[in-house]
Amino acid sequence: MAGPTQRRSIKQQGREAAVDALRKRCFDRVRAGRESLLDSLRGLAADSPHGTEGQLRQLAHEVLQDVPPDDWLDEEAMIALEQEIYEELCAEVQRAQDEAQRLEDLQNEEDCALFEQHLLPGVHCPLCGDGRLQNDAGLVSNVLLKVIAVAGECTTVLVLDTPLVVFVMR
Repeated sequence: MAGPTQRRSIKQQGREAAVDALRKRCFDRVRAGRESLLDSLRGLAADSPHGTEGQLRQLAHEVLQDVPPDDWLDEEAMIALEQEIYEELCAEVQRAQDEAQRLEDLQNEEDCALFEQHLLPGVHCPLCGDGRLQNDAGLVSNVLLKVIAVAGECTTVLVLDTPLVVFVMR
């Protein structure tokens, strides 16, 4: 009788073979895909009556024949071309600088208007957005629109042909 065999768990027995089998199947699938791709590309060249490679070479020769010799741009023409490109780039830079200056001026104007609004006495008016509300002895008035409301009441006023409701809080 032979000696006792060493026991291994089922997980260890089948794992190595399963991993190797999966790896082998993946490599086979990649090889088959690569072969089919190459075969289809080879078939494209073989299927065309003139051959794709020959057509490409003929097209390249035609393009090269259409191009004038190397001296097609002499030195003066190259300098003129460089000067024209330089002028276009300078004009583009100038346009960008003008646009940046215009935006900076616009931002400065808006900041000045906001600062002037901040310097006015009272509270910002939610109705017009430009004026300030002031409370003078029970009367709430808008400095710019001259809207007056009695404290504690709701008053409807006509401002710029639009009826507005003013709620006054104490």
